[in-house]
Amino acid sequence: MRPPRFVWKRNFLPAVLVTLALLLILSAVLEHYGFDPRPSKGPPRPHLEEVFKADDGSTGIRGEVESVIAGDSARLTSGRVVRYLGMDAPYPGQPHSWEARELNELLVLGKEIVLEVCEKRPTDRKGRTLARIRAEGRSVEERILERGLAVPYYDRQCDADRRERLFSLAKQALLAGKGLWSDGERGPVAAEKAGEHLGAFLPVECRVESIRRTQKVTLLLCGSDFKAVIFSGDRRNFKKEGIDPQTAYPGRRLRLWGKIKDYNGPEIVLSGPEQVEVLE
Repeated sequence: MRPPRFVWKRNFLPAVLVTLALLLILSAVLEHYGFDPRPSKGPPRPHLEEVFKADDGSTGIRGEVESVIAGDSARLTSGRVVRYLGMDAPYPGQPHSWEARELNELLVLGKEIVLEVCEKRPTDRKGRTLARIRAEGRSVEERILERGLAVPYYDRQCDADRRERLFSLAKQALLAGKGLWSDGERGPVAAEKAGEHLGAFLPVECRVESIRRTQKVTLLLCGSDFKAVIFSGDRRNFKKEGIDPQTAYPGRRLRLWGKIKDYNGPEIVLSGPEQVEVLE
């Protein structure tokens, strides 16, 4: 028996709205990962940007921003897609993702920007240019981090000279309850509870029970629930400050700052001593 017309409309309209919402989210996610859902505008137009060599020999590019893709990426009028170095903004659909995108638009949309391209890794696997961005003489990434709408992302090939600065800005934003931390957990989080906050940038407190060192990593083990990881390429950052994790941290209660990830259990990757506070 055919259902009454009003029942059919009542079921159909919500389905249409849900479908449209899913399509909008899918479009935003594809753009975030470097795919443009809009019709192709043809090949890049290099005449719309200026490539130059900076005083330190690095490659610089001047161009105008045509559109903002997400809180940490943009497209130039030349067609070049740029992924900002030093930070990770929320993915489309995540909390505060639109705030991060709107701030990025305010800072760069329609403006001339200068790209400082990473010499050792100029593009990522999606073909996006990896660069530091300056607009109106200021670092765009640092301004977004200051507002708490991104977390630091350290690439030792591209950001070795500003590692401490990036983490300091994120830490200050967290302590002030800005952006990502305006309506949620600010920590510190106990080590045994770290698994409940995967993906968040938070301080985690733990007592180091043992340390394991291999050729590739140094592991600070805080019981069976949590660990901190120092990759071999980052050991030098501790050594520069006169710190040997194997002798400085065993038995100590530490507060560790970083993004909580999951790799055989919750962990924080430590790129330098600025992420470590010795509590006792």
